[in-house]
Amino acid sequence: MIIQQHLWRASEGWNPLFSKENPRDAQLVLVFGSPLLLRNRRLVEDIKEAYPAAMLFGSSTAGEIYGVRVFDDTLTATAIHWEHTGLRFASEIIKNAEDSITAGRRLAEHFDYKNLRHVFVLSEGLHVNGSDLVRGLAEGLPSQVSITGGLAGDGDR
Repeated sequence: MIIQQHLWRASEGWNPLFSKENPRDAQLVLVFGSPLLLRNRRLVEDIKEAYPAAMLFGSSTAGEIYGVRVFDDTLTATAIHWEHTGLRFASEIIKNAEDSITAGRRLAEHFDYKNLRHVFVLSEGLHVNGSDLVRGLAEGLPSQVSITGGLAGDGDR
């Protein structure tokens, strides 16, 4: 597994800068940041240009973790390349908390279980019942598949 991390701050821009040494064949870039910065198309385009083959996956936060520090009002991008791991993306729209368990079950239907080992879930946290979402997902997946993730939050913003 090859990992490359980047942090964007208003005072510095991207650090480290994107370069030819980036694992351009990264399959996944985890992106976390303040809501305002996530809406900045130029910053998102920077990531897409640096990692054209990658899925971008992330959420808004109330603090961004980079290395061993927590930052506010920044954007983090962690590009990951695996030698022997396949990735799949699935999403469901949840209109209200009562739909959470059903959405979890529907998410489980998106996956081919043959080689599935783990599901990583990110969801908005305001209108979703996280416990029900996970319960529905667990009901629909084989018991040997582990589940981790989190509910997005951005404090009082």
